Order: sequence, then structure tokens, then C-alpha cells
Amino acid sequence: MRDRISELIIFHKRNGEEGKRNDLLKSVISSKTLSALAYGGSKIHSPSGHTRDVTMAIPEDWTVEPALPDVDVLRYDSSVPIPEHLRAASSAGGHILISNGICHVSPDRNSLKTLLTTSSADVIAINTHGQSRSYHESLSMTPDNRIAGFRRFYSGSITPLPLPAAWPQLLFVKSRILGKLLANGQLTVCFKEFIERCHLLSLNFQCFSISGDMMDLRTEGGLLRLVTGRLNSYNSRPRNNSMHRYGYRANREKNAISSSAKVFGEVLLGKNVTIADKAIVAGPAIIGDNVAIGASAVVRSAVLDPGVSVPRGSVVQNHVLTTAESDIRQVADDTANSRMKFDNADDCNDHGNFRQWPKFSYVRFGKRIFDIAASALVLTLFAPFFPLIAIAVKLNSPGPVFYKDRRQGMHGKDINCFKFRSMVVSADKIQDKLRGTNQVDGPQFKMEHDPRITAVGRFLRETYIDEVPQFINVLLGQMSVVGPRPSPERENRLCPAWRDARLSVRPGITGLWQVRRTRLPGRDFQEWILYDTKYVRNLSWRLDMRISWDTAKKLVSTFFDQF
Repeated sequence: MRDRISELIIFHKRNGEEGKRNDLLKSVISSKTLSALAYGGSKIHSPSGHTRDVTMAIPEDWTVEPALPDVDVLRYDSSVPIPEHLRAASSAGGHILISNGICHVSPDRNSLKTLLTTSSADVIAINTHGQSRSYHESLSMTPDNRIAGFRRFYSGSITPLPLPAAWPQLLFVKSRILGKLLANGQLTVCFKEFIERCHLLSLNFQCFSISGDMMDLRTEGGLLRLVTGRLNSYNSRPRNNSMHRYGYRANREKNAISSSAKVFGEVLLGKNVTIADKAIVAGPAIIGDNVAIGASAVVRSAVLDPGVSVPRGSVVQNHVLTTAESDIRQVADDTANSRMKFDNADDCNDHGNFRQWPKFSYVRFGKRIFDIAASALVLTLFAPFFPLIAIAVKLNSPGPVFYKDRRQGMHGKDINCFKFRSMVVSADKIQDKLRGTNQVDGPQFKMEHDPRITAVGRFLRETYIDEVPQFINVLLGQMSVVGPRPSPERENRLCPAWRDARLSVRPGITGLWQVRRTRLPGRDFQEWILYDTKYVRNLSWRLDMRISWDTAKKLVSTFFDQF
């Protein structure tokens, strides 16, 4: 059984922000579904992975009632009265979590666990990068807005920060010192006063930035991103007790849904929902109780508060629609052409980052026909020689006939790239020891008289026969005859902008870089980037034919040079 952790969620009052920003936040607090998504219940787990008990501290002048069950609610004015069960937790050890109610935080669990178990600080303030576990870059700027440098993060990271000026997203306080931070049993909500009290008590206060994601619940974009991420995640795992997925079919008898209406995707339906004829509701979406959606209306990627009515023929897209809207018809109509207000974490499989071509263009249609014909012809011609090559490879060194390497294909999809094995079996381990002798720049490795290459392998490489099995990848649609060099993920991630361009098409057996490179010292990587991006930018059947012709001439010349 996991340890329990006590969490205090404080909703801070901010002068001048009592408009729509706090209205949205209050809607989240008062909605059972939204609050379950944002804050969860006492039976789910905290950001640190522990089972938690939740207490909410809400300004006393907020006329809102929390809808989440099993949660203690405190009302405060200038300081928060800490209940007895939180003060009693000081004898149990561990931490008390004080979180900022304006946001939903999803920190990297491994980074957070490492930090809490290794740091000796009495108080730990945590803010997230705003990025999840995917690759991202962080820029450092000078005071005059010049770029001083940047850092690349490939996985969870922990970065020390100076003390923040306002309440952080997460604040972990060692349970044993909680009582010392209270004045008359109350916790100040002024962060400056909190910091001063920590200094007076000589407490070790540290602040860190860790990998993760943060959604501002006072904004439509933040709330929609929360709904999208959480509903999609619930699609592939069991639901917990604080979050019930209202299925369209399961609730059909409880709601008035027209037989001509369409509801699909991850959609949470409340009670007494009316969906009229030919209306469309597309998830991820949350439809509150007593909502009426008019005939032919479209609701997509939206949150509708209880009691909202969507007029006939309106379109509500990427919007949080509340009963407080002054003109619901105008708001609904305006959202029809709105841009997406949220996006997913940077991911190599996000096709929106890659160049696109029409369905029946040369790139998507004619090029594939050429690939099938060329690969079938080459494999047919070389088929009689495959047994002879296989025998030579096996007799020359122990190991498999074919070498299978993991590379990234179109849109970053992993593929197994086949070649005749030309090196010893332990070549990868030997390369780590030879890294200092690398004769090319960039992430590649190349050296003359490479000791890893076998005698037969040297002949196969110099005549390019070792690459003939890649025509199997071409026949399977994983590669193309002409295209960028197939590279592993560890090389592609070193240059994201270039990566997205070159992964817009299938990698090729030959390409513009292969026939144009100069092999000059210190220029190989730059030429690789230049010619791969130039190929994608100027891709046409004429360019492919020119590269194929140049490659054929080079192959014939190189082959006869061996004798």
C-alpha cells in the first residue's frame, strides 16, 4: 500500500483578476467532472505518486461550492486556518504538499521522486518547464534580449532556480516543521511573508524546475488542454472512483439524444442532456447537466457548463461555454473559425510539423509506383547471388548474415533497416572505444581502416552490395529508392528543425547528399543537413531521376575499380 500524503490546495485571491479568468476557475471548482479532472479525489494519487488526503482553501468572498466529494473545505480571508488533521500529520513524517489551485500540474514522476528522496531541504518549491517527457529546448536570454545559449532536454530533468516571487505550483514542506510556519494555527497566503518566516526559522528553502506540464485553469486554453489530455489518457486505462466516464450509449436512456445526432470520441455527458436532430458532438468534450444542443449544431473540443443552450446551427469549437456569456449565439458563431487554443507536447509523430503533399502528387503516388517497380527489379536480379553472399559473410566471421539496425522512417516511425552484415558482431561496443578517432563531424562515425569491418564486409561496402537488402524495406513501403539517409533517433534529435524536414518523406537508399557530398574535413555534417533539406524542398520526379542516374554511374565506376 502506498504512503498517504496530505495536500492543501490554496486558491489565491488576486486583485484585478475577478473577471472571466476567475469565473472559469470557479466553474472548475463547482463542476464535479471538471474538478475531478483537475484536482482528483482523496482516493487518487498526488503528483509524487502517493495516495493523498485533500483539503481546499477557498477565499471566503467566493460564492462557489466545491463539487468534489471527500474533500475538506476551508474558507479564509488573509490567512488559512490549518485544521487539526493537517497539524497532526507533523508527527507522521514525510511532506505536506501545498499546491496552487489555479493550475493543474503533471510533473515527471521520476524526477519528482528523485528530488524528494535526495534533497535535504525543509521546504522545496517546484515549478515545471511547461514541457512533458518529450524533447524540448530552453533558451537563455541576456538583459538586452540577445540569445545567450540554449539547453536541450531529452528526458526528465531537475534544474535549481532562485526563490520565486510568488507561490510556486507545488510546495513540499517537511511535516515536522509545518507547525513552526503557522501563526496562531494559521498559514499566511502572502508568499513574501512565508519566505520571511522561513528565513527567521533558518529553514533550508530550495527551489527547482523539473520536467512536466502545467495547465492554467483560469484560461480556456489551459482548461481545454487539461480536458484533452485527461480524457485521452482515460481511454487506455481503468477509471478511478472519482472520475466516471459517461458513455454516449450508456446514457442514451437518461438523455434526449436524437437518432440522427452523432456523438463520438471521448465525450463526458451529464444528466438531462438534449441533443437535437443532426447535431454533432465530437470529443474530447464535456457536456454538463441540463445542456441543450440545438439541431444541426456542432460541438467539438469544448466544455459546456450545466444549463447552457447551444442555438440551432451554431458551432462551438475549442471554447469553454458558460452561462455567464453575454451572447451565447455570438460566442458560438465566433468559435467556428477559431484556431486551436491548445496543442499536444512536442512529439516526433505530430504530422503537423512535416511537409505535406496532395494525395495524387508525384511524392505520394508516382514515387511509390517507381519504388515498387525498382525494388522488385533489383531484388529479382540479385536473388541468385544472395546465397553466395550469405555463405561468404558466414565463412568470414561468426554472426548473422543480415544486419538489422533501428532507424527512423517517415514521420519518425521506427523501422528495421536491413543490410548484409559487413562488421563484426560487437561493432557497436567497439565504436564507443573508437569515438576519439572519428574523422567526420556531427553525430556520424567514420574512420579509415575501421577495425570493425571484415574482409568480405569491406568488399561489400566498397561496391555498395551491402545495401541491396534495403530494397526489401523499399518494397515494404518503409523506405524509398531516393530520399534522405535513414538515421537513428539519437542522430535526428540533435537537430530538430532539420529532423522535421527530412522525416517528411521516406528515407532513401541513395539521395542528394550521397551524390553531392565532398567529404571535406569539418563539412560532412553541414553538407548532410544542406542536401537533405534541399532535397525535401525541391522534391520532384526530375530530381529523383537525376539522383538515380548519378548513383548508377557512381556504382558502375566504383564496382569496376575493385578489379
